[in-house]
Amino acid sequence: TWQSLMEMSEYAMVIINGLGVDGRWIVTGQEYTDILDYSSIKEYIGIYSAIVDGKLKNYYMVNDNFIAQCIAKVNERGMIFNASASGANSNWLADAFDKVGYPTYIGLDNMPDKNWIMQKTEQFLTSMFVERNNTGNAFKTIEGIYEYKDQYDKNINVTFKMKGDDSLY
Repeated sequence: TWQSLMEMSEYAMVIINGLGVDGRWIVTGQEYTDILDYSSIKEYIGIYSAIVDGKLKNYYMVNDNFIAQCIAKVNERGMIFNASASGANSNWLADAFDKVGYPTYIGLDNMPDKNWIMQKTEQFLTSMFVERNNTGNAFKTIEGIYEYKDQYDKNINVTFKMKGDDSLY
């Protein structure tokens, strides 16, 4: 939910796994309802529409300004691992998270294949927490270009990008 994102500063590492839009928005997965009052932060929240199980559904999404303005500053240096689509095809999200205390940001520059992203997330986390590597060395385990064809037979290339501190443990 967009409300739970406001509490993310309680965590030194946050993994975002969902849908991103234009490198600036994160879709929360929380269905839109007129009941919730978000008028005080309306300029930071949008609505994402998608067909789910044959029905049109609307979901809340938050932008980089929401992150920079509405999330409390992190007490210790933290890291964001954004496994949602297109979270790193611009610096908007990385810069917003840096402002609130997450100097390390890893994201994708395109729409990933679900299985590939799960495999790479596991590789990264294993490298950091089991093998006790810093963010830079763990990132090396997921570097490289992944190529696949989408449902329209179009070639898609996906790459992880890292911005910020590569020495965090």
